[in-house]
Amino acid sequence: MSLPRTEKQELLKQILLWTGIIAVLTFSSYALMDYNYATAKKLYTWSSIGWVLGVAFSVALSGIIHYHWLFLRYWKAGKRTKYVLLICCLYCIVFILCYSRTYFAHYPKHVNIPILLSRSWDASIQVLMIFYLPFAIIYASLRGIRQNRERKEKLQHEQRRTAILLLKSKLEPHFLFNTLNTIYAIAQKESASKTITAIDTLSAQIRALLQTATTESSNNKLEIESPKKRNYKPLIQFLYIWLGIYGFTMFPSLIASISSGKWEYEQSPIWMYQPLLLATVSLAIVSHFYFLYKPFFMMRQYSKYFLMLPLLVFLFISVDVTLSALVLKRRLLIQNDVDFWSIVKVAVWRVLLAEGICAWVYAVASHYKTFRMQIKETEQAAKDNELLLLQSKVDTTTLFNELSGLQQTVNTERAPETTTAVSELISLFRYSADKADKETVSVADELQFIEQYLHLQQLRIPTSDTISITTNIAADAVAGHIAPMLLLPFIENAFKYGISYEQPSSIDITISKQNQLLECSISNTNHFRQQYTSTGMGIANTTRRLQLQYEGRYHLEQKKENGIYSVYLRLELSK
Repeated sequence: MSLPRTEKQELLKQILLWTGIIAVLTFSSYALMDYNYATAKKLYTWSSIGWVLGVAFSVALSGIIHYHWLFLRYWKAGKRTKYVLLICCLYCIVFILCYSRTYFAHYPKHVNIPILLSRSWDASIQVLMIFYLPFAIIYASLRGIRQNRERKEKLQHEQRRTAILLLKSKLEPHFLFNTLNTIYAIAQKESASKTITAIDTLSAQIRALLQTATTESSNNKLEIESPKKRNYKPLIQFLYIWLGIYGFTMFPSLIASISSGKWEYEQSPIWMYQPLLLATVSLAIVSHFYFLYKPFFMMRQYSKYFLMLPLLVFLFISVDVTLSALVLKRRLLIQNDVDFWSIVKVAVWRVLLAEGICAWVYAVASHYKTFRMQIKETEQAAKDNELLLLQSKVDTTTLFNELSGLQQTVNTERAPETTTAVSELISLFRYSADKADKETVSVADELQFIEQYLHLQQLRIPTSDTISITTNIAADAVAGHIAPMLLLPFIENAFKYGISYEQPSSIDITISKQNQLLECSISNTNHFRQQYTSTGMGIANTTRRLQLQYEGRYHLEQKKENGIYSVYLRLELSK
């Protein structure tokens, strides 16, 4: 399978990196196991260093080959038989590479075939359980975590986009109804009776369409989360790990004891010691994941993770040493087989290497499984939101046909302002429909839409000394993009609650754009209590859109002082 040059370089870096990590772990393991200085000194010869680096390179190379050329190509494709056969071949190659030098060096001296087979079996288990299998699991899980993280970020972006469009889709029906009410007022002013009847009919049809969409959408709402139950998962996993390790380590010894028939009293402390020790090992594995890896490492709080890790290691080394010293005191110390510092060294080796490798394998594999579950939940949420968005959309083709019929009706009457208003309504609605699936539009198009909407609103308001409407919209020539119809709810509210024919009223709208900074200032007299009641959903949805789309890039102020309602929005635009 040919790979691009950049991917080949990345694989080479991964092989070298993991070769170094496995070599360091191997040297640490031998240094802790060799209690004799003379024996430990032999480890640091050029021959030994070369052998360790060769083993590390072989394991790293094979583990990476396993993931990129076997796991992805065969296992994920469902070709399990080929995968098993090839993985066995790959393991044999690793075993030969790791131990060929040892066999060629000692084969003439050890011609006993049973001994050679026995040593081959022991070496095979060592390669498989200590080197190859943990590394293969860790590398495959880490790569899977990386891919799942990218997939999750992509899904979250799509989910966020769908949520933004869903909020915008809730704005469109209100905009259409408010605009129809505006045209209705203009038609009444010009006594266009046929147009008034047509608007009533169109409003009823639109209301029926919206109620159908709302009913279908409400029937598919996500279920309310059930109360959280107690989480016994860590305890269950602890028991599984303990029973698994206990069975794996004690079963061969049990068979040997039964076959030999030796059940001495002195052996009883061992049978007491092993379950406690293995329970400590299992507790260390589970505790590392739930108390360190999950809350810190998974959340990318690496400094806290590496700060707390030595404390956990020291705790379990202390527990291991205490168990060994108390339980094995009679059997080991009286016979002078092993002193106290030997017990400490064994505990350090076991916690740092044996338990450390197992804990890291368990943590990374659980991390991968957690990511997979999160992706499934995110995918389901994205599908539900997409369904809600589709069901919330009104049939725009039907509405355009109805608006075209309304325009024909208006043309039969002598109502020039109503004719102009309907034409502008069709243009505004076409803009809304065309931009329905877009996150952003050009600022120039949006400001043109706002100016057209303002002109439509001013058509229905009679000229009066008690009503003052001031608009000032200016923008530079630098290109910029903004969320469509984002400013509309504030402008709609200004005309909805700011105009009264009995009391002095004023509306002041200023919108300016300089480079990539847009400022919108709206103030109007507040006649809210005298005329309307409102759910406040328009402003709430707009605020939510700002949080989703412009988090950290906007500033919104709303004030009610001395009968004046004012809104100020500062927005950092995208290019």
